Amino acid sequence: MSSTYGKVDECEHVMLEARRKTRKRIAIIAVSLIVLAIIVVGAVLGTMAHKKSSETVEIKNNGDSISASIKAVCDVTLHKDKCMETFRSAPNASSLNPEELFKFAVKITIAEVSKALNAFSSSNDEKSNITMDACAELLDLTIDNLNNTLTSSSNGDVTVPELVDDLRTWLSSAETYQETCVETLSPDMKPFGESHLKNSTEMTSNALAIITWLGKIADSFTLRRRLLTTADVEVGFHVGRRLLQSTDLKKVAHIVVAKDGSGKYRTISRALKDVPEKSEKRTIIYVKKGVYFENVRVEKKMWNVVVVGDGESKSIVSGRLNVIDGTPTFKTATFAVFGKGFMARDMGFINTAGPSKHQAVALMVSADLAALYRCTMNAYQDTLYVHAQRQFYRDCTIIGTVDFIFGNSAAVLQNCRILPRRPMKGQQITITAQGLLLLFPCKIV
Repeated sequence: MSSTYGKVDECEHVMLEARRKTRKRIAIIAVSLIVLAIIVVGAVLGTMAHKKSSETVEIKNNGDSISASIKAVCDVTLHKDKCMETFRSAPNASSLNPEELFKFAVKITIAEVSKALNAFSSSNDEKSNITMDACAELLDLTIDNLNNTLTSSSNGDVTVPELVDDLRTWLSSAETYQETCVETLSPDMKPFGESHLKNSTEMTSNALAIITWLGKIADSFTLRRRLLTTADVEVGFHVGRRLLQSTDLKKVAHIVVAKDGSGKYRTISRALKDVPEKSEKRTIIYVKKGVYFENVRVEKKMWNVVVVGDGESKSIVSGRLNVIDGTPTFKTATFAVFGKGFMARDMGFINTAGPSKHQAVALMVSADLAALYRCTMNAYQDTLYVHAQRQFYRDCTIIGTVDFIFGNSAAVLQNCRILPRRPMKGQQITITAQGLLLLFPCKIV
């Protein structure tokens, strides 16, 4: 008789299979019930959340009620109380979405800056007239940038997420202009400036925080279609690089400036008066070789000006305004640029005040999408003032001692030569005091 070890009776086998199938059915039913329960709970919670989001959610804050939308927006700002106060004054605030709240914030900020501008413009302090005038100019620039922000964000053809880079640039510049105003004031006038600008500076900061937050949300949902590229970073140069590199640039100049009288004008300042206001077309000004002793301003309405010289050591603009002799740093520039789209090639900008006069700017640029190619900026302290907006410098030479590249713009310096010079006794060489500066690949000699 053969061994039956290890074998199972057929009857027992049938019973085991039945028990296995029963356990399997029970397990499937149990799992199904759990999944069903999760779905039901999720559906209930989703319905509740949808119901709450479709209604105005009121949150108590210091005895007042605010919408959840306002709270979410204000939570990302530095000055939350000011944010809440701003939006409580908005008509139908509880029904506004974050983008609409942002636009309202900018609108109210413009009103606050306008109040401050009136205060500075109506001041009768003769001792501080020059600094008050500087502040009035800076606040006027602030309003321009805020208006750019409001107008662009209200453009129905372009969404706010697509404009984030531009809006952040203009709001950051508006913030810079207000900070520069306070820095320009004498110690006894600073309290006056700080008190009149407190509301507007806090509101500008809040608006900048809100648009940055909206940009991050848009990025997370891939809603932004304008991707940051090398062409954006180097925008000023790349947009007009063919023009700047053209060998025919002097031949096609609209205006010629020459000290010897062979051009239409003898000074650059006079030539700039012929530039049409806010022109989308470029106005090319050819500056023949010579040293032009003048303080030049490319005003904010002078768009797309191109200045081309005979060489950075041949066509030179020279001035000597400085802080020690009573001019605020913001006003000391030998050559100051405020009109967007500015370009320069083969030019030299010098401030000859010397190291003992401290802050004395050779070139100040406070214009968006500005580009300079093969230019020299030469001074001691505060040589190149990259004040605000977006700027690009290629194959330029910057010479100085203390903080000689400084400002608050988004500036790119590419393939430039940076030449520190011997400072006064007791001074140390500091190349840059600037937060958004990109140097690549530059030579520090």
